[in-house]
Amino acid sequence: MKGDKMSNYLSIDLVPCWDLDIEQKMTIRNSVRNALIDRAVREQCATPDKFISRPLLSRDLGLLSWKTPELKKGAVWVDGALGDRKCVVIYKITQLSPNPKVHEIRMTVSGATVFICELDNLYCIIPIIKEMKRLEIEQIVFQIGNVENLRMEGYLPTAITIPMNATYKIEISSVDDGPGDEIILGGYVVEPRGYTIA
Repeated sequence: MKGDKMSNYLSIDLVPCWDLDIEQKMTIRNSVRNALIDRAVREQCATPDKFISRPLLSRDLGLLSWKTPELKKGAVWVDGALGDRKCVVIYKITQLSPNPKVHEIRMTVSGATVFICELDNLYCIIPIIKEMKRLEIEQIVFQIGNVENLRMEGYLPTAITIPMNATYKIEISSVDDGPGDEIILGGYVVEPRGYTIA
């Protein structure tokens, strides 16, 4: 049995990356990015050429890295606010830790829970990843697809947008205490040209 599980309210299932082909992934990336640009244009009453879009970085959410905090079965990963110069969309989650402990992620935007997702369905691929590393095979084709799909990565059924001036909080739930996992939140940032902070 898992440790302190969060409520299953608004729980969603991630779509594993091996269930999507390259064209589907590109369509998802382009659609969420374009939708975010359209939103920024509407909210700022400006033209698209006034904005740039770029991949989401940990620092955009106030994090030093994608490493989660030390796990104590339940923890707040980040609690912050975007400000009035950019908006963010998150559409996928990638677990990079070889022995993952985080099993659930909850996100709230402007005080409302937008999703609670379990990562367990991504972990079924761990034995294949470990076997591939054991055999030191650089390229091999499985029935699930190619090597690019041999990762614990899942796509949200519906992308989550953090609007300008919105607050956000991301909480994690784990089975065991210990060092944090490395989990990348894949998405995009749209901001005015020349605004990017190095």
